[in-house]
Amino acid sequence: MTTLEFDPSQKCNTEVKRVALALIETIQFNLTSEPDQHHAIHESRKSFKKLRALLRLIRKELKNKKFLKEDASFRNLSREISALRDITSLMECLTRLHEKYPTGSTADIINECRELLFARRLELEKDSLNWEQSIQNVKNTLSVREEQIGKWKLQKKLYSSWQRGLDEIYKAAQKTMAVAYKHPNGENFHEWRKNVKYLANMVSFLKNAWPPVIEPWLLEISNLATILGEDHDYEMLKEQLETENLKLEKRFHATILHEILEQEIEQLRKVAYFAGKKIFAENSKSFSARIIANYKTATLEMKS
Repeated sequence: MTTLEFDPSQKCNTEVKRVALALIETIQFNLTSEPDQHHAIHESRKSFKKLRALLRLIRKELKNKKFLKEDASFRNLSREISALRDITSLMECLTRLHEKYPTGSTADIINECRELLFARRLELEKDSLNWEQSIQNVKNTLSVREEQIGKWKLQKKLYSSWQRGLDEIYKAAQKTMAVAYKHPNGENFHEWRKNVKYLANMVSFLKNAWPPVIEPWLLEISNLATILGEDHDYEMLKEQLETENLKLEKRFHATILHEILEQEIEQLRKVAYFAGKKIFAENSKSFSARIIANYKTATLEMKS
């Protein structure tokens, strides 16, 4: 499988296009050849997030209108195949809760909720015609995007563009973290999560700048993204209960589950706070300059 990290010995513009095309190829493969439908959707969505992170890394090179068009295209394609994955995420969320509450009345409530979601997912899976149409539309649009990527006009050296992209997203992650803890709600924490994911993916492309230093950092920010992902799943489950899209047999069952979700969210946000304070302790300009300086050094080292 083609590596998704930039090779410092190669031209920057060549590597950006190579990685973008490799991500599209990965999505095409998953949607065409992966037998597990849920795994195919999950992996494809991850690749779409990486493509959108890559766009942010080279945003300075693209005209704003072009960036917005490309970004919206990848976002909308990801959404087109998201319905099944969204339900699966909620089911996985309930599985985590069941591991904490394996017996008793709470376990029964969790199982009741999980059965409702399972039935809903089965209904979606039965609509195979719409699913096939969605997949074909995504594949067709990706083929067009492949041609557009080939036409991207990028400088051979993209160091200043990469540095600006890293600086903007690191700064955005710092700001959205501050907003999330000042006004704690699901939407604000989701905004922080998105920036954390963008930054993790952006730095992963540049990992070869200095792997022994960058890999441990990537592990920490990936752990933070996982925590915020669980927070988002619990918030989505809460929303389903509050709007009665997920209607349990007895109202007090929903109340009990809602209280449990609130407790879980509170604990996750405590852990995320201290992880975030460590990860985002640097000045954004210092962080981005350090990563790019390391990449330049790795390039010189390989050519020496």
